[in-house]
Amino acid sequence: MADRRSEQLYNVVARHDGDLSPFGRLQAVCHACVDVLPITGAGVMLMAERMHQGTAYATDVVIRRLEDLQNAAAEGPCLDAYNLGRPVLEPDLAGSGVRRWPLLAATAVQFGMRSVFGFPLQLDDVCVGALDLYRDRPGAFSEEHVHDARLLAAMATREVLRMQAEAPPGSLPARMPDLSGDRAAIEQATGMTSAQLDVTVAEAAIRLHAFAQEHDRALATVARAIVARTSRVERLAPPEETP
Repeated sequence: MADRRSEQLYNVVARHDGDLSPFGRLQAVCHACVDVLPITGAGVMLMAERMHQGTAYATDVVIRRLEDLQNAAAEGPCLDAYNLGRPVLEPDLAGSGVRRWPLLAATAVQFGMRSVFGFPLQLDDVCVGALDLYRDRPGAFSEEHVHDARLLAAMATREVLRMQAEAPPGSLPARMPDLSGDRAAIEQATGMTSAQLDVTVAEAAIRLHAFAQEHDRALATVARAIVARTSRVERLAPPEETP
């Protein structure tokens, strides 16, 4: 039965496959997740030695911003799934999710997401990141949904490991620009904002995200502008309070 379900999921992934860009198969896995699971969007985040290596793919701009925010705020299901080596399931971001990840949960709810589920990209003792699944309504995954998500995460894991095996040492991050420099830029910009506005790093992460949202720009783009001092940190407005 498991082999048959795996074959069915492979067929769904294959329908989305064909993009020859770097990480194209990961894109196919994310879109397959939306097809077969009761979710709104999906993203794949890569990790190495407990450090964020970048968002390999997200199905839309909201998911990408939430993936970026996990990096900036250092909290969320991706990081927990990676560190714990098991699925992290949060059926209600407006409830218990706020206590688990206060920054991410509040922003996700503001963006219309009410539940999130993180699955590690893991094979034996090797973990290379996480598959994050977001939904615009609260509610738990069924056992069947968890099983399918595990199978899809395993497909994504094998793809990442295959690319690592075929790529020259140190070359994999360079295949996608945001994997090579975004994490460092976001961390540096967060530190600069914290110092210049005399706020905590957590507050600085929220303000950076609010600024990116207000100007409809990617968080990494805003971070690079702040690091290059072409964007005035003093103009960052505090985020609106969530009711």
